[in-house]
Amino acid sequence: MSDGRRKHGHNSKIHGISPTYRSWQSMRARVMQHKGAYGELSIHSQWDSFPAFLADMGERPEGTTIDRIDGRIGYEPSNCRWATPAEQVRNRKHQGGVRWVGRVDKWAAWIGHERRDIYLGYYKDWWDAMCARKSAENQYWRSA
Repeated sequence: MSDGRRKHGHNSKIHGISPTYRSWQSMRARVMQHKGAYGELSIHSQWDSFPAFLADMGERPEGTTIDRIDGRIGYEPSNCRWATPAEQVRNRKHQGGVRWVGRVDKWAAWIGHERRDIYLGYYKDWWDAMCARKSAENQYWRSA
């Protein structure tokens, strides 16, 4: 047992697998089995050992899973956190935004929420579109 499972008690036949240990396993499987989808994503070398992962990340709080703060960087202590699903949605690349729509000569605003885009409307100037976007962030994200 190179990862020290018998010593940390997170993978016992009596108590089952802990949420923290399950997250560690899932992180490793995601990177190892899906190299193409995750590109050159890597895991901090010391995190080959569950006790080292546990020492860096601590116990997984209820209602959270592991999240990479910067999705372009691998799993390492300075780039990982325990996050709720709502926090992870806000951390995705596709969060909506504001863009110029030349065919109508206006700014469009939208926001990503629960894996879908919510269209907020067209605006004459960038500032109004950004204000609509910020208002939607408060409405949809702060309540999550």
